[in-house]
Amino acid sequence: GNLNFRQQNTDSGLPNVTSFSESKFRTLVVRPKIGFFTSESFQVGIGLSYEFSNQETTTNFIGGPTRNSSVKNNTFLVNPYIRKYVKLKENLFITVTANVLAGPGKMKYSDGINESKSNVLNVRASISPGVTYFLSRQWAIAATAGELFYNYRKEKLINPSPSIPIRQTQETDSDFGASLQFNTFSIGLQYFLRNNE
Repeated sequence: GNLNFRQQNTDSGLPNVTSFSESKFRTLVVRPKIGFFTSESFQVGIGLSYEFSNQETTTNFIGGPTRNSSVKNNTFLVNPYIRKYVKLKENLFITVTANVLAGPGKMKYSDGINESKSNVLNVRASISPGVTYFLSRQWAIAATAGELFYNYRKEKLINPSPSIPIRQTQETDSDFGASLQFNTFSIGLQYFLRNNE
């Protein structure tokens, strides 16, 4: 599985504008997985994912008020996957993994006075190549790089606030393509409960 935490701070203050802002962005991803071999070269598995993000922005207007706003996201996803192993030589395998992440989420927007909430449906699919090297029968190093992907996201506001004109009542986004960006690269350890081969 995966465990990921990230925090980012930004400052857009400039001396020749009427305002400057500071933002704090935090994300947490917890994604345990378990899989079973249906043959010596084919694995199927399931995972659960929890994703949290929070962006807080403070805007200071020169000679005026200070405004605080925030966007929070909580998402729960089910993650079925399949993985094919192709042996190159002793202990070294090329892998191809197909992942699907699907599930609901909730967003909350605030401008410091009013709040808007929305329900979100996320569907993400990807195919990733990789390599796996077995250190022993129970331990392996696995790495992936690049992916073919499809993402679908549908958001519907529960209680639209006229003072927060940042979302429509309902919004749908989708995209697909191929990526070799650094965030598609992963490396980690795998533990096999029973491996007799």
